[in-house]
Amino acid sequence: MAQLIELPRRAVETTATAVTAPFRPLLPDHSVDEWGRDDHLVRLLWPVARLRWNVSVGGLDHLPARKGALLVTNERRFSWSPLYVAGALGNATGRPVRFVGRPD
Repeated sequence: MAQLIELPRRAVETTATAVTAPFRPLLPDHSVDEWGRDDHLVRLLWPVARLRWNVSVGGLDHLPARKGALLVTNERRFSWSPLYVAGALGNATGRPVRFVGRPD
């Protein structure tokens, strides 16, 4: 059977803090809402995605200014387009976009 080696707790915490400190602005702050959305991660990844794909939004006047709206898409499996639609709409409206669905 293997032997368990216990490291001093303070040394492990200090090392972990030192290693992750330069990356802390890039790490999610674990503020995931009840729908599973992490605003910090979305704000971090959306500009990177825009470097590769240019997504524009038209017809914003058809969306309600307040409250929710249901947008229905029919996409093939493993398509990235719903993520880009959500990112573009969220960026254009300043409101979070969340997904609901049913498993295939």
